[in-house]
Amino acid sequence: MSKPFHIIVADDDDDDQFIIKEAIKEFNNHQIQVTSVYDGSQLIDCLNKKGLFAKENLGKTDLILLDINMPILNGLEALSKIKSDKTMKDIPVYMISTMRTIEKMDACLSLGASNFYSKPNHISGYKSIIEEIFTSTLYAQHQF
Repeated sequence: MSKPFHIIVADDDDDDQFIIKEAIKEFNNHQIQVTSVYDGSQLIDCLNKKGLFAKENLGKTDLILLDINMPILNGLEALSKIKSDKTMKDIPVYMISTMRTIEKMDACLSLGASNFYSKPNHISGYKSIIEEIFTSTLYAQHQF
């Protein structure tokens, strides 16, 4: 049995977390593991398996879905830390945010985000985003 495809969803909004997980379930064949974090600091701890995540049985992270507006360490700060760390820099990070300015989108992409999506208003929009991400080369190469 191959290892689960591990996704971290970093978003401080419980409703958005729930909807994203529901959208992921559309593609889940029980080989997708989703870990929820609620700020950038928790994300970094999760990636480093420290703090609350020290005893979790988490595999290698394959993908991160990251919001910008979060407490403690926002998405841009977390993205910068991830992409400047040699052990994490190759993890694809997709930004999903309510911030829709070209400046924020450009900032995310220049820091190394794989892509930037505006948060949709309906679950169907989230499903479309997840499908686009999952059909990318990374997901297609993962053995299920």
